[in-house]
Amino acid sequence: MLEEARSRWHPIAAAHDLPFRHVFHGQLLGREFAVWRADDGYVNIWENRCLHRGVRLSIGINDGRELKCQYHGWRYSNRTAGCTYIPAHPADAPARTITNRTFPAVERYGLVWSSEEPRGEVPEIAGLAEGKLVALRGIAVNAPADKVVERLRAYR
Repeated sequence: MLEEARSRWHPIAAAHDLPFRHVFHGQLLGREFAVWRADDGYVNIWENRCLHRGVRLSIGINDGRELKCQYHGWRYSNRTAGCTYIPAHPADAPARTITNRTFPAVERYGLVWSSEEPRGEVPEIAGLAEGKLVALRGIAVNAPADKVVERLRAYR
């Protein structure tokens, strides 16, 4: 079940959870994410830890171009998640290998979708495409989004 879930797209945040200069703490399949929108509109989904001391990046500072760790100020670049600055060594460029793990992001139906190893496209969900359905609150469900919709449709 978990292997199948890793290859499916799941909603990780609502688009309105990502105003500019904000970092959202997302969770999916037991993993934590730092989710943020850069000033160019790109949605970044990264593993939620600074590579220096493991502090959650979701409590970091989004300056619109980079995400800065609150603890020691390491900075990571929009899109690549590569480390761009280490305050303890201001004159030196960080090694290119210092890069956080990234995950794909797709905005559709007012939601931000992600997957560890996506196969295929974000599922078509009737009602969401027409804007007829509104999420009232989040509920943790250990199943793929399209399977949940299928089961809910069958329940009458």
